[in-house]
Order: sequence, then structure tokens, then C-alpha cells
Amino acid sequence: AEVAQAEQELSQEVKRREADVKLAESEAAAAEDELRRARRLIASRAATAEEVGKAQAAAGVARARLEKARLPADDGKARVARQALAVVEREAEVKAEELAARQLLKRAEADSAR
Repeated sequence: AEVAQAEQELSQEVKRREADVKLAESEAAAAEDELRRARRLIASRAATAEEVGKAQAAAGVARARLEKARLPADDGKARVARQALAVVEREAEVKAEELAARQLLKRAEADSAR
């Protein structure tokens, strides 16, 4: 159950990240467009150096947000849950093997006592 929950949380995180990437891409494109327009306008003196500077800063922030949004989702919780499940399953296998060996030993003892 914990593995399934962790997998579901990871899936939701991946979907959230995909949506964040789309939004960040849109914001970055808009900021880059604004910067291009400001640079063209400064040539005709319709924009100031301060406006270009602000547009550059906004474009830089938008690019940084996009890079952050593109980072992979953290699958640590799901990975840990899968590893814990594997350990529990292996322990159950070992216990089953030990039980089978003890039962075989008991049968052999019972057969030899007859």
C-alpha cells in the first residue's frame, strides 16, 4: 500500500512538474519577447536603458524558473518504499525456507522414531 501511495505521489509530482514547465516556457518566451522589443525600441530612443535592464532581469528570472521547473521529480520516497518492500519480501522468503527446513527435519525425526 505504501509503495502504491508513493508511486501515485510521484506520478502527481511528475504531472505538476510538466505543468510547471509549460507555464515557465510560456513566461520565458514572453520575457524574451519583451526584451527583444525593448532592445529594438532603445535604438529608436523609444525605450530607456533602464527598461532594457528590467527586461533583461525579467528574462533572466524567467529562464531560471524554467530551469528549475525542468529539474526531475524527486522519486526518493517511491524508491525507498520499493526497496523496503523488496526487503520484506526477501525476509518472508527466508522465513518460509526456514519453516520448510524445520518441517522437513521434524518429519525426518518422526520417521526415524518409528
